[in-house]
Amino acid sequence: MASVLGILSLALLFIVYEAPRLRKQSMRELRGFYIALGISVVFSILYVLGVPIPNPVDGLIAIFEPVAGWVNNVLGVERDS
Repeated sequence: MASVLGILSLALLFIVYEAPRLRKQSMRELRGFYIALGISVVFSILYVLGVPIPNPVDGLIAIFEPVAGWVNNVLGVERDS
């Protein structure tokens, strides 16, 4: 529980430090900052709590492996795997 509070307190420090400067520059950058910080805080808390987080590369392999097989069949390429 202490690590979750630490993550949240660090996120709050980032907001206090960065938000005033970003607010002067652009609201678009401020929104992007909040979105990126929110996503990173959520994933950090999930990691600390021991929730299994899937690897994004596994999802890409699941998508592109069948496509690669289809392209190889269309082109007549045989794989040596």
